[in-house]
Amino acid sequence: MTFDTFIGILLSILLPKVFENIASRNHTRISAIIKGILIAVIFCISVNFDKAIKILFNQDFIALYDKVTTSPYFVVIVTIALFIAIIYVYSSDSKGKCSFEKMSKAIADFTSQVSDNDIIYIFCGDMDVWGNDPNNSNEFQQLLRLQQENRNLEIRILCKHCMDDDLIEEILEDKYDFDGMLSESRLKSVQVERVAYFKNHLKKCSFRFYKDPKDDYSNLRGRVIVSHGIKKVLIYHKALPQENSFMKLFSKYRRREYVYEFNELTRSEDYQLLHYVELCDLKWKGCDPTLANKIEEFCIKYSQLKQGKKRTLKKIAFIYAKTYEVAHFGKARKEFPPFGVMYLAAMVREYCQDWIPEIIAIEDSDVDINPKLYDVIAFSVISAYTVPVFEKCMKKVNQQLKQYSNDVVCIAGGYQAELEAEKWLKMNMVSLVLKGEGENAIVKLLNAGYSSKGKKEGYLSKETYAKIAGAMFMENRNKGKIFRKIPLEGECVDLNKIPMPARDLLPEEDYIMNDRLANTNYKMVHVIFSRGCSYNCVYCGVPREGNRMVRYRSPQNIIDELEYLKNMGIEGFSIIDDCFLTNEEKALKIIKEISKVELKWSLTARVDQINEKIVKALKESGCLEIKFGLETGSNKILKEMRKGFTVEEAKAAIELVRSYDIGVKAFIITGLPGEDDDTNKETEDFLKEMGKEKINRISLLRFVPLPGSHIFENPKHYGIKKNIKETIDYSCYKLYDGETNWWEKEEDFVKRNEIYEHIKTFMLEIWDRI
Repeated sequence: MTFDTFIGILLSILLPKVFENIASRNHTRISAIIKGILIAVIFCISVNFDKAIKILFNQDFIALYDKVTTSPYFVVIVTIALFIAIIYVYSSDSKGKCSFEKMSKAIADFTSQVSDNDIIYIFCGDMDVWGNDPNNSNEFQQLLRLQQENRNLEIRILCKHCMDDDLIEEILEDKYDFDGMLSESRLKSVQVERVAYFKNHLKKCSFRFYKDPKDDYSNLRGRVIVSHGIKKVLIYHKALPQENSFMKLFSKYRRREYVYEFNELTRSEDYQLLHYVELCDLKWKGCDPTLANKIEEFCIKYSQLKQGKKRTLKKIAFIYAKTYEVAHFGKARKEFPPFGVMYLAAMVREYCQDWIPEIIAIEDSDVDINPKLYDVIAFSVISAYTVPVFEKCMKKVNQQLKQYSNDVVCIAGGYQAELEAEKWLKMNMVSLVLKGEGENAIVKLLNAGYSSKGKKEGYLSKETYAKIAGAMFMENRNKGKIFRKIPLEGECVDLNKIPMPARDLLPEEDYIMNDRLANTNYKMVHVIFSRGCSYNCVYCGVPREGNRMVRYRSPQNIIDELEYLKNMGIEGFSIIDDCFLTNEEKALKIIKEISKVELKWSLTARVDQINEKIVKALKESGCLEIKFGLETGSNKILKEMRKGFTVEEAKAAIELVRSYDIGVKAFIITGLPGEDDDTNKETEDFLKEMGKEKINRISLLRFVPLPGSHIFENPKHYGIKKNIKETIDYSCYKLYDGETNWWEKEEDFVKRNEIYEHIKTFMLEIWDRI
């Protein structure tokens, strides 16, 4: 073996590690093919180096070269130097530790295990894996590809916010100065641009930020994949800079390098896995989601500013009223989460690229909103009871808007907003009211921008309003105002094109509940699988226009949401649809798919939609309870209310459901028009016959003439006060314990109070609480 060949072999041993170190410092990977080519080239050069010298140089230089290279001292020195280099670059490799390149590959292999509806948690500084340019990062491209392949894959990242305390306070209060925030002393711009890049390119990607370095778990990084309730963990550690063990002999020449170690945990019973998952989950929940949303918005704006782009990012605030109903056992409970605004916010995130949605809850005691922070403020007014709260909020917002020049547009939607539209528009409380389902309308509205004439009235023009189906607004004609309504389009919203509701924009306690599923402690959420109601109960205040046909989400669309919720740790759900069982064939397909998810659940149904085929499928799928809106035990009242079923059908349905050991909850309304001592006695007899064994839980409500209902529109026929529309007091619209006199005759009011007190006392003798 020649000396040249020997040197070539030593170089071939040394070079792979050299290439790994180069890749590690640059947070990149060099493929095996490229490394092989480079090693082969250098080997060939070393073997043929002598020949190249003799070809390229003159005789004098060649003679000197031969004298030096044939010297035994030179041979010894070169050999020793190469051996020292090999020992040096390999000495930092010890058991359990690896190069950046190997660690990066381990992360990629682990992450490739995800599937649709999974959640990836990326914890504590993992973002440094992607380097300064995520676009050229294999790890980022993998996440992008995986999310494209699995449309419901969600990515959650926890990392340090890299900003000073003063800037964080400014971000929280929306008081930061764009022109002066480019100072590197105030933030780590690379981190900020990474956040912006992720938010701009990944659809379902959310961040949480910690501040204190101790929250970094001593440089511990990790990923958690939550897949169909099964958790997998990859823990890897970016150790503190390590001193090369060989070079410790030479303190003057010590060199510090980063090394990595990783450990994949996939057994669900593994204590270390469970401990780490719990630790990460607590840390995620411990971070402020409001701060995270504001930092995300800040990062996007900063990135746009640094790139010299116009700041076009806009914000819409969806406002809903957080209400509580105090049942007879005295406990205030939150009502259903605000599905209207959650679906609208999800549509904005999915289809309005330049908009950031936010959901804000208001209560009687807290209606302050800072309109300066938003371009559009949208009020979702569903129930009559919340009208006073919204009107108070609208007045405050408009008072603030008068104090400064801003193109903020206030709009409203929801059942009750449709009824109040003309009044609110004439009083300038809002500029626009949207009728019917709002998902398509809000997307069209926000993407419309300025009018073609370049004139603005608020941010959006009335020219734009006129193109939106279901829009209601005041139109100027010869300096006068005319109330204008744009007809609704014939087609309803395609439910399968609506993303999952944006639950993440709410605090968890506002949509995850532990005491609402069939009297159990299961961790549960509410869901909607269908829309529409083809019935005509005369006391119902839900508008009928565009809402009569019952439409369903596809089984796969529903299962995607349930699997996602299960991955979040949800144990059960409750369907709050008006008429889920109306189409038996479609409902059965969905129920069959639900059984595969293995969650406990309940639903609301009509007694005339119950048969043995349905009940058997419900039992097999994990259904715990069916809630029936019985309203009364009198056939006379059922007929008067146009319920569409009889007491006998109610009895048969309840007995069938209980025979399969599924729980029953009943809702009873007292004080309905036409009710008297005889009909009340019929209700008592019916409830006594059923008893607690057949009706396990029960709620007693008091009749109120809901605005928009047939009774409200025809007060004379039902004995309601004729001037109810002119004297309406929305604060009286309570379903529990309301004592408002709606009746034209005083004796009717007195009689209904007597009936209410009587049946309340009777029911409490059977059921613990009503």
